[in-house]
Amino acid sequence: MALFSRLKHRFSPAAAGAAFSVMTVLSSAGAALALPDLVGSINVASPPVDGVPVGVTANVCNNGDAATTSAFNIQLRSNLGNNLDLTTSSTQTISSFLSPSACAAVNYTWTPHISQGISSLRLLVDTLNQVNEGASGEANNTTNQPVTISPAPTATPTPTETPTPTATATATETPTPTATATETPTPTATATVTPTPTPTATATVTPTPTPTATATATPTATPTATLTPTPTATPTATVTATPTATATATVTPTPTATATATVTPTPTATPTATATLTPSPEPSSTPIVVPPLSHFTCYTSKETGDLPRFGGIKDPGVNLVTRFGALDVDVKKNPPFLCAPTNDMGQDPDAPDSPEHLQAYKIKPPRDIMGQGNFTVTDQFNSGGLVIKVKKPVHLMVPSVADPAVLPALPGLFNTDNFECYNAATPNGSPRFEPVPNVTLEDQFGASVVDVKRPVRLCVPASRDGENPAAADHPLALMCYKTTRAAGETAFPKIYGVFVNNDLGALNLNLKKQAELCVPATLAP
Repeated sequence: MALFSRLKHRFSPAAAGAAFSVMTVLSSAGAALALPDLVGSINVASPPVDGVPVGVTANVCNNGDAATTSAFNIQLRSNLGNNLDLTTSSTQTISSFLSPSACAAVNYTWTPHISQGISSLRLLVDTLNQVNEGASGEANNTTNQPVTISPAPTATPTPTETPTPTATATATETPTPTATATETPTPTATATVTPTPTPTATATVTPTPTPTATATATPTATPTATLTPTPTATPTATVTATPTATATATVTPTPTATATATVTPTPTATPTATATLTPSPEPSSTPIVVPPLSHFTCYTSKETGDLPRFGGIKDPGVNLVTRFGALDVDVKKNPPFLCAPTNDMGQDPDAPDSPEHLQAYKIKPPRDIMGQGNFTVTDQFNSGGLVIKVKKPVHLMVPSVADPAVLPALPGLFNTDNFECYNAATPNGSPRFEPVPNVTLEDQFGASVVDVKRPVRLCVPASRDGENPAAADHPLALMCYKTTRAAGETAFPKIYGVFVNNDLGALNLNLKKQAELCVPATLAP
């Protein structure tokens, strides 16, 4: 039976930002043993802004072919030491063992401060692994993630709201009715005559004193409106009854009968004031200015050698800031695509004359960079939304000018953003993209009809080396689809010696064939 010696893991940190490496350990028989291989990475949820808390996720994945055998610590630090403003302890213990392909993640909340001068975050893993008969080994393994802390944005003044005007009450006045005295007929006094010798009896009717009917209107106007009513008319009803009964005989006079006239006045109706309210105007807000974004047909390209070839950019490369965060990348040689503004299905007839193109360059991100996950894309081919999986970044697209005959001069300012492009595809279990046949295109190189096959890349606006910090907040992205020529269409004729110019330098390219169509799109989690 073969004997095995005591083993222990030996970890050595690779270059900054790279995965941890594990030394191979052999048994006494000379065979390689299965060992764990921990790979760390850091993901910052959004570009760090001075004084604004941001989520940071530290990930450690076992890429080896054996499970870890003990707990280990994850520590989040900065390039200046353990001076991060975190809501939790910078050191977290992972007590569960990681099997092959398993990952562990620790979420922190970090408040960056630009005054501290932090330029990168560091992920350290302190392992204590035991294999076989209890032998152990310890190592500190480090991953660096460059970060750029932006100044806090200047607060936008709150728009001054126009005061709500005072409502003016429009009083609808009911005409003041005239008080009418209703008169009760005056009764006629009847004297009962008893014959008596000679005297004359006179019956006197005394009327009730005249009543005065007064109607008073007191209108109230609401709101804050003063209404002056029509002066109250005071009718005076006067009733005079003077009937005289004369009897010629000797009578015994009947006591005087008094007739009372009752006047019932009709009161004046009070007018009702109707208030008419003027609606308050809505306060105005400052619109966000978003640069226009064309559709683009992308052609595979190759440098001719008539101009000095592009040599790439590395050490330190370029810094890109997008909605997904900040990233330092190397720009590689051999630019793969030139994308021309396109009249797609007749939507933009002026596009073939637009001077602003996009030149694509291959980029090399850090080894430990991870995909961004699933997002829903809405564009002209997916009005109801299409779920795509956003993978690792592969291209930088730079605004450029192009001419088939002469090297064009650079404009003073480009309206089109830089873009960082990620490989993309529909994830397993989600609805697939339905190909779209016979899409008509026209650009400065000619007209064509293509079939749109499937999504291949998602490109989001980027601030390159801090030249346009607002670009990361621009809402429109480009969704790029693989295309092939439609049935019955002739092959694209190669175009030789196209001059391209941008702030990375001048190029002379041969365009070989149409490869992709990129259309404006919106992106949601």
